[in-house]
Amino acid sequence: MPEFKLSKEAGTKKFELSIAIDYDEDGNIEAQEFYDGVDWSDNPADIRLNTSYCDEDEQDEWNLFFNDFMHLLESNELTEKAKTLKKVDDSYYFVEECIEIVLTEED
Repeated sequence: MPEFKLSKEAGTKKFELSIAIDYDEDGNIEAQEFYDGVDWSDNPADIRLNTSYCDEDEQDEWNLFFNDFMHLLESNELTEKAKTLKKVDDSYYFVEECIEIVLTEED
C-alpha cells in the first residue's frame, strides 16, 4: 500500500502525519490507514487523539492542521491527488490549506 507524508509549517513548528492509501484497478479506494504515532489505524480520529504530535502550547496549530487534513480527506481532494503521485518524492501542495503531500513509499 503506498504511503504518504502530509506536512504543514505553522510558525516554527512543522506538523506531519502519515497515511497509506490502496486503490483498486479502477482507481477507487480499497483501503486507507492512518499512522497514529504508534500503530496504523483505519480511523483518522486516532490521530487527533494522540497528543505526542505536539506540545500543549502548540495544540491550536495542531488542531488547525488536523481540521485542514480532514477537510481534504472528506472532500476526496487528498485521495484524488494522492493517486497522481507515482514515484517516491513526488509531491503536491494544497495552496488553500498550506499542506504538502509527498509519496514516501511505493506500493
